Amino acid sequence: MASYYTQTTQGPEYNERPAGKCWVINGVVHYSPNCQRYPTRPSANPSGILLAPRVSSVTDLEEPRWWKEDTEWMGFIPLRPVVYGGVWFEALGHIPRNLCKKNDGRYVLYGPVCSRWRDAEKILTEVIDILANKSELIFLRPFLPSVWKYHEPHSTPDQARLAITKGRDWFAVLLGLLFWMTRKFPEDPKFIEGLMPPSWLVKVLVVHTMHAAIDSIRLTPLLHRKWEIPRVGLWLKHPDDIPSQPPAAWFVEQGVPIWYRWSDWEGNCSSHCPDFRLLAPLPHELQAVVTWVGRDIGPPDNSSSEYHGNNNFHDYSENPSFDAFDNSHPHPASPPHPEPLQPPPTKRSAQSYWVPFFQKRLELQEKIRNRETSKEKQARLSRTVNPGITKARVYVWDWDDKFDFVREGPVAKRDNEETLMDYSGQQKRFDPYFNEWDCCHLWGPSTDNEGLIEILPVDKQDAIPSEYMNNPPRCPLSPCPDVTAQAVLRLEYALAMNYSSLWA
Repeated sequence: MASYYTQTTQGPEYNERPAGKCWVINGVVHYSPNCQRYPTRPSANPSGILLAPRVSSVTDLEEPRWWKEDTEWMGFIPLRPVVYGGVWFEALGHIPRNLCKKNDGRYVLYGPVCSRWRDAEKILTEVIDILANKSELIFLRPFLPSVWKYHEPHSTPDQARLAITKGRDWFAVLLGLLFWMTRKFPEDPKFIEGLMPPSWLVKVLVVHTMHAAIDSIRLTPLLHRKWEIPRVGLWLKHPDDIPSQPPAAWFVEQGVPIWYRWSDWEGNCSSHCPDFRLLAPLPHELQAVVTWVGRDIGPPDNSSSEYHGNNNFHDYSENPSFDAFDNSHPHPASPPHPEPLQPPPTKRSAQSYWVPFFQKRLELQEKIRNRETSKEKQARLSRTVNPGITKARVYVWDWDDKFDFVREGPVAKRDNEETLMDYSGQQKRFDPYFNEWDCCHLWGPSTDNEGLIEILPVDKQDAIPSEYMNNPPRCPLSPCPDVTAQAVLRLEYALAMNYSSLWA
C-alpha cells in the first residue's frame, strides 16, 4: 500500500464524518459518505477520455466518472464557479468587463491581467512538471489554459471573451491536477501535517529557485483539503473488482465527493471484513431512505443479484445496450432536469434523419479501408489521433424551415474553430475517413446550460449506430474496427505523449 494511504482506512469517527446521504434506486441503496448531491451515474462501460486541445472543455469534466487510475485526478477538479484565491491565482477570480482594442481593430485581454494569468500558468505548470518527474504517478495529462488563446488578440469582442472565459476556466483543471498530485505524492510515515513540510514541497524547493513563489503556491486555498470546496468527485466500484482503487476514507479525508452502491454484497463484506475499503452508511442515513424508492436516473442497477443467481445483473457490463438508458425521469432528490427536447411538428424524429446517413457512411468507410494504401491508412490513423480543425470540413445538424433535420455546411473554414467551440465534446463527432466534423446539440449535454443537461430520449429503433454514438460519446471517434485493441492503446498513449510536449 502506498504511503499516502497510511491514514485511517476505517474512516473518521461518526461525529467527525461529513454529512452523507443514501438514495434508493430500483430497490438498491446508493451512498455518498460526504456529499448531499446525487449526480447522474456514468455509463456502465464508458468510452475513454481524450483531452483534445480546444475541443474538450471544462463542462466535459464536471460530471463524476468511474474511478480509473489515470483519471482519478479529475475527481479533484473544483466545480464552477471556482473561488480563486491566493497570491498567484486571485487575478483569475474576475474577467474584465472591457477589452483592449488594438490598432489593427482586434480585441485582447487587458495587459496587466493577461500578464498575471500567464505568470500563474507558468509557475503552475513548472510545479506539476517537477512533481511528475519526481514521482511515479500515472495520470492523463491536460493541455495548458493558453491553448485556448486567451492571451491572443481576436477579431471580435465575442470571440475574445469566449477564448478568455474558456482559458480562465481551464485553470481549475490544472489546479485540480496539482491538488491531487500533492495528496498522492509519497509521504514519509513520520510526517505530521501542519508541523512538518510535506515531501512534495521539499522536492519542488530543491529544483525550483523561486522559493517564496513556491511557498505562496502551497498556501493557495484550492490546494488545501481543510477548505469546503465543491469538487467533481468520483464513482467507486466494489473493491474486489478493482483492488488498486484507494479506500473511500482517503477520498473523504481529501474533501473529494464519492458515490457507490451499497447492496447486500457490500453490507456483508463490511460486516465480515474490518478492513473493507468502502464506508458503511450510518444507521440514521439508512433509516432516512427505507420508506421510499426512487426511480433511477442512469443505467438500471439490479443490486447484487449477480451474486445471488440472477444472470441479468452486471453493474459494469462489457456490452451495455443503448436502450438500457432511461433519462426521462429525474430522481426526486435531485434538481429537476429541463423538459425533454421536442422536435418540430413532424412525423419523423431527428434520429430518423441522421441514422441512414451514418449507416451509409459506415458502408463507405468499409470500402475505403479495402482500397486505401498504407500511406493513406497512416494518414487516417494520424487524423484519428489528432483530428483536424482548420483544414477539416465542419457540418451542423439542425431543423430547417421545412421541418427536416438536415446536415448543413460545410461552414467556412475560417469559422471552423468557433463552430466547434459552440459544441461540447459529446455534441460533435469526427470522421477520420473524410476529415469531417458533425455537430449536433441533441447528441449530449449543452455547454450553454451551466450544468443542466438537455435530454432527448433515444428510441430503440432510431439509435445512432454504436460506432458513432458511445455513451458518453468519445470525441474524436474511436478508430475503426480494423485497428486492434492494442493499437488503440498505443494510439492513446501516443496522444498523451503529444500533449505532454506542450508542457516542455
